[in-house]
Amino acid sequence: MNVKQLEYLVHVAEPGSFSKAAPALGITPLLDEPLCLVQPAPGGRARGRGRGRTPRGPLPLRELPGFPLIVPDRSHAIRKLLETQAMLAGLELDIAWEVASVPSIIDLVCAGYGYAVLSAGAVAASGRAAELAVRPLVEPQLGSVPCLATSAHKRPTPLVRHESRLLRGLVEALPMPRLSMPTRHS
Repeated sequence: MNVKQLEYLVHVAEPGSFSKAAPALGITPLLDEPLCLVQPAPGGRARGRGRGRTPRGPLPLRELPGFPLIVPDRSHAIRKLLETQAMLAGLELDIAWEVASVPSIIDLVCAGYGYAVLSAGAVAASGRAAELAVRPLVEPQLGSVPCLATSAHKRPTPLVRHESRLLRGLVEALPMPRLSMPTRHS
């Protein structure tokens, strides 16, 4: 299993399927981050289709094609998840821009060039959360699940155990925005 396959696995697979898909790895989900439509805050610079829409409440996935999207490149796990779910729902997304970095995506959204699908945590960490509004995607709810992957066959060294505790502590200390999210149904 290569790094790209692992990245896709830990971001896209359901938490219960990790051990089946990669038996050589001990995979521990660290966080379940719901994905959201990211748009300029009210009074912001929205342009084109989707302009003037009020950023209120959850957004059903079926409404996403009405928004010109700024997305990461095709190899990014969130892009793969988004396109897979859109295809399964019979939707054609409006990809306005393909950009390689999340900070650049956020800059373009703030400048009014389109909308993005990211986690609310990515928006909070950007330092530009006051300029943006997030609407959780629902029906279905989509999420990113960053994970800690270790060998399932080797006992972790003291360094790996220490780093794992440190990483979990950092995740717990993240300034996560509080969204009222519906319960995920399997």
